[in-house]
Amino acid sequence: MVKESSDAPKGELGPFLYLWLALSLLINVSGIASIADGFVHWANFFQDFLQIYHEMIRDPLSWAAHRVWPPGWPRIPPWIFDLLVVWSGVFLATNIENIRNTGQTVFGDGFSSLGLIMGIPVIAFIFFFCPVLLPLRYVFPRNESRVRDRRAALEALLYFFLLFATVVILAFLNWQLQHLAH
Repeated sequence: MVKESSDAPKGELGPFLYLWLALSLLINVSGIASIADGFVHWANFFQDFLQIYHEMIRDPLSWAAHRVWPPGWPRIPPWIFDLLVVWSGVFLATNIENIRNTGQTVFGDGFSSLGLIMGIPVIAFIFFFCPVLLPLRYVFPRNESRVRDRRAALEALLYFFLLFATVVILAFLNWQLQHLAH
């Protein structure tokens, strides 16, 4: 058995221990408060970002589409325009990767290899299914040079995420600068 030493007076560390616990509690609460404050700033940023996105991108696309849309048909849901924007970003990333590796855009590559008549439906298919085809192209490479095909798919996906991250970061910096001025 271990016998407690009677040399150390009991309760001598009591006030220091309570002070230390109180200080730790204060630091933890202020840390949690700063995290919550950060969440509030991010929530405000995303709210403003979505408002600007709606005003500058989605609403003009919706307005233009509904100008040519027959009035008797059902209205196009707003999420279709959001999907169109994301698809356009993935298609842009695919074009960047294709230009970098082959020297041609997807349009130029499709028209030169398939001609104008067959190229248009193939390019439309690529546009509409690109968000699905890119990850599949990475997982299941299609040609004999599997390493090159996987690298090209990964490069296009990285370009898309880089484009998305760049837009979010620039919007956040702009938002911060606007709120510093107020």
